[in-house]
Amino acid sequence: MSDYEKQPTERPPSDSKGKKEPPRGGFPYFLMMILFILLGSWLIQSVWTVQRTPVAYSFFWSQLEQGNIREVIVRGLSIEGRWKNVKDAQADLDKLAEETKALDKQAEDTKDDSTAATDSDEETGAEVKLEDYFSTEVPPYEDGTMLRLMQEQNVNVKSETNGFS
Repeated sequence: MSDYEKQPTERPPSDSKGKKEPPRGGFPYFLMMILFILLGSWLIQSVWTVQRTPVAYSFFWSQLEQGNIREVIVRGLSIEGRWKNVKDAQADLDKLAEETKALDKQAEDTKDDSTAATDSDEETGAEVKLEDYFSTEVPPYEDGTMLRLMQEQNVNVKSETNGFS
């Protein structure tokens, strides 16, 4: 046999009917891998994401004055933090909600019937369950008193920027 003559080539294995097996991999395999990676990253993010309860700045301030703030991260006008004792904060929030409901009912009793039906339960009717972590927004006119009070209360304060200079 000369060097230029073709050698017989091996054929891929076939099943009993003589059909060739489809190649493994390819686009469907690639698509499935991408879907698994996306699903995995979504699951990891949902497990590692801390649940934060949004609270009013006034409630945050009252808890700060009582020394019930453990740590905060300040990002511009946003604050994310952790309660020292979430049960105490929940009790204070529930008490505040009851007082607000009573004041709203009293105000509603003094209104005309035509305006009394315009109030919704979204502001006062729903009870909020506090998580261990919270978030709030600082008013733009805050004068630094908050940071001084945090220092007096031994709150661990971290500051992060948005990446803008």
